[in-house]
Amino acid sequence: MTKMDKGKTYGVTREILISCLICQILTNISVMAIGACLAVDPKKAELKGHGFIMLILSVMFLCILAAGSVGAIGEHYCILLLFAGLMVVGFLVGGLTHLMVFLTSGPHVPYQQLHLSLRDYENIKTVNNIWDSTQEQGKCCGITGPQDWLAANMKIPSSCCYASSDTDDIPSEHCSNENEKRYLYQKGCFKQVNNQRKPPAFIFKTDYMEFESLMKPRKKKKRNNYKEAVIYVMVFDYLSKIICIVAALTMAWLLW
Repeated sequence: MTKMDKGKTYGVTREILISCLICQILTNISVMAIGACLAVDPKKAELKGHGFIMLILSVMFLCILAAGSVGAIGEHYCILLLFAGLMVVGFLVGGLTHLMVFLTSGPHVPYQQLHLSLRDYENIKTVNNIWDSTQEQGKCCGITGPQDWLAANMKIPSSCCYASSDTDDIPSEHCSNENEKRYLYQKGCFKQVNNQRKPPAFIFKTDYMEFESLMKPRKKKKRNNYKEAVIYVMVFDYLSKIICIVAALTMAWLLW
């Protein structure tokens, strides 16, 4: 390669790197804003993990991009190599973290929808059976606890009660009668239902599918594509990172 060709290649590579850095800075600012929204919005609870990851990684990448900008504008060989190395590490860490969150995420039933289903306990047999099965087999009561039934002006179901206790629990007035002392499950069923990749073993698959349909909002809503939007943003972001890494390494090689 002649000096003239090398000079032209260097100029083009530098322009590509600076353009890519500007694009990456703007993209990461956008990703940071989206991540913050997903992290704090209770309506998008299933994407909360992605929100926190996007927020943390975008701040980290903005710091790395600042170093890359210094290297590209000041034409510092060592800083460009450092920038490329940090970008590779960040790329791998971010990609693996997002992949783990996607693989471990599971079906999520919002709290508001579960709360609505409490009212259907006495009217819809399927809901009645699944709540009883959930509470008996999961050894839990209500959504966050037995007080949910009382807050809904309903009697606490017998499926929240159990006959014997190995602890010093006090028999519950909601479960005991003159002939038998019974105890009340204190923990709620919300985390047990939602914090698993697959439906709990004590909920029959066919019933769970029907239960999910009953849990859907009563009013028709537009289909939300937040998860798809997150994927598209991530794909664009990581592709531009690859271009930055290649351009930085090429520029460092030409400076060497």
